[in-house]
Amino acid sequence: MLNLIKRFFIILFTGNPYKVVPFERLMKRKAGEPIGVKETLTDILIAEKGELLFYQPIPESYRDVLTGETVKQATKYYPGIIYKEEDRKLYSLASGYLIGLLGLVYDKTKRSFIDESAKLWTSDLATSEFVCQYHQPPVKHLPGVTLSCLTIGSDGGFYHFFHEVLPKFFFCQSVLPYTDHILINGPPVDWKEKWLRHIGLDLDKVIWIAYNSHYVCDQLLFTNRLIKDQHISNWSLNALKTLLRINETAAGQSSGDMIWISRKNVFARMIAWEDEVLRQFPAVKKVDVRDLSVTETIVLFSNASHVISAHGAGLSNILMCRPGTKILELFPDIKGYQPCYFRISTLCGLQHFVAEADFYTEAGMQDCLSFLEDFLQPAD
Repeated sequence: MLNLIKRFFIILFTGNPYKVVPFERLMKRKAGEPIGVKETLTDILIAEKGELLFYQPIPESYRDVLTGETVKQATKYYPGIIYKEEDRKLYSLASGYLIGLLGLVYDKTKRSFIDESAKLWTSDLATSEFVCQYHQPPVKHLPGVTLSCLTIGSDGGFYHFFHEVLPKFFFCQSVLPYTDHILINGPPVDWKEKWLRHIGLDLDKVIWIAYNSHYVCDQLLFTNRLIKDQHISNWSLNALKTLLRINETAAGQSSGDMIWISRKNVFARMIAWEDEVLRQFPAVKKVDVRDLSVTETIVLFSNASHVISAHGAGLSNILMCRPGTKILELFPDIKGYQPCYFRISTLCGLQHFVAEADFYTEAGMQDCLSFLEDFLQPAD
């Protein structure tokens, strides 16, 4: 109700945008319009159709804690087999405005936010506080061509940065040489910069966006969400492997390493007893992927025969693994199951298992010891 009141105030007493419209509405032409009209930069520059996606329904689970019925009843994910990739589009907006960490794009003359530019996790953008701002931050001007690579969650989440932001650079590679500015979710931290440097991005062009950022751009380029929520695709995996030169870096014979991805300093889903478990399996190497360079990360995962981790962003890297690598994903509560990493395994030909274990109790540790006795057998 409060946002509805704000919206009426914005409509009546400000010149701010107040509605959300699809981009195509901005391009609508009048029937019979002559060709001798002023040219515009507002257009769809690239449009690619998404292909079909084929996922296995669910991974194998120890003690059969995960079933198709469990997934359907307890989560929003459906254990289906055939899906479709998102269609991919690159938009251009003349005198385009962009505001906030979400990367909301709007057309000031039509007082309209662009639907494809940003989404929220669980609420409708049109009724959110983000489109009900009557005190907007000051506007700064960006001359030339600006490319927005913003997406929800990538300010602090590695999974979203890795799988949703980096593929934008692959999709937009034909226009990158002509861009003057590139907008990326801040803050500017080392782990983001090392991946951007590795793909050859000119960091001098990067503007790190904060919650109060507000720009008007001569020509603003932005994409839709290239990947649906948790819908890792063959296209996105190929984009990352090409950008990161994974096949070149990983060339050679696998050493068959068994690795445990630690979350000791992440706090969320930290496994309290991991060191005690690993003392009983000295062949398993504990790693913190945040300490590694990009090249070291690629080599580590491409050499692995087994990867064990709590559900978390470190598993984003399993796309670097060789086909047949065994993956064990640990959940403290299987009701929190999310299929993103299993779907990477499906498309990459990996053997994926999930298990449930309490991350803080002796009973949980004993459960994990039992799972590892079976899991650490040689991969098929």
